[in-house]
Amino acid sequence: MIEISIRSQVSLLERALLRMSSELRDEVTKRVVGRSGALVRRRIMDEMPKLFDRPTPWTVNSVRYATSNDQAVLFIAYDTSKGVSAEKFLAAEVRGGARRNKRSEQALELRGLLPAGMQIAPGRGDELDRFGNLRGGLVVQALAWIGAMRETGYAANATAKSRERWRKKGLAHRRTGMPFFVGHAAESGTAGVYQIMGRHRVRAVMHFIPKPIYRDRLPFDALAGGFASEIVPVQVRRVFHEIADGTLRV
Repeated sequence: MIEISIRSQVSLLERALLRMSSELRDEVTKRVVGRSGALVRRRIMDEMPKLFDRPTPWTVNSVRYATSNDQAVLFIAYDTSKGVSAEKFLAAEVRGGARRNKRSEQALELRGLLPAGMQIAPGRGDELDRFGNLRGGLVVQALAWIGAMRETGYAANATAKSRERWRKKGLAHRRTGMPFFVGHAAESGTAGVYQIMGRHRVRAVMHFIPKPIYRDRLPFDALAGGFASEIVPVQVRRVFHEIADGTLRV
């Protein structure tokens, strides 16, 4: 969260004009702060696709601003309506360090399937969405089959007969009768979640990797402060011009 204040961004002449009329001061401040907050937010949002590989619209739109008196506050919103809040998973990108575990990783850890200090990464041959992330449906399906989630739908509806049929077709693990399992790749030894695609055909859905340490790819405070230093003086001058030419009446 960063505060953008009008007080440090106006000239001595403009400050003198603002002191002449409380009505003028309040109107100028309201307009400059509102416009500047919106423009700084837009500039940060425009930067995010340059800093990240295909960020989702929900991630980009998590940048918000609010105005109060003579300040605009820029922040990453805490919103869990679509899963883990961007405020949480962007923390490592803003400040550096390790990111928090996703819900899928928490579920695997609780089941004892994901070792401590590990996180998941997309495996080779898996199905990614257009943003380069594991498809949510595939993740839910895999976790349900291996028992990392409450067994609903996929696993709950699999009868002993259907599991045996899948085994005969080579589409299920010989011991569990499940199409997904936690194991290691035969060649590389990489641990992860795998899906049986047919006889002698397996694809990696998720790999287990050591928690990566992120650098601050989104220096939020520095970006917001830099953009504000450009935008606020321009908006102050614009509002005074609007008053001078009669566009803005106070």
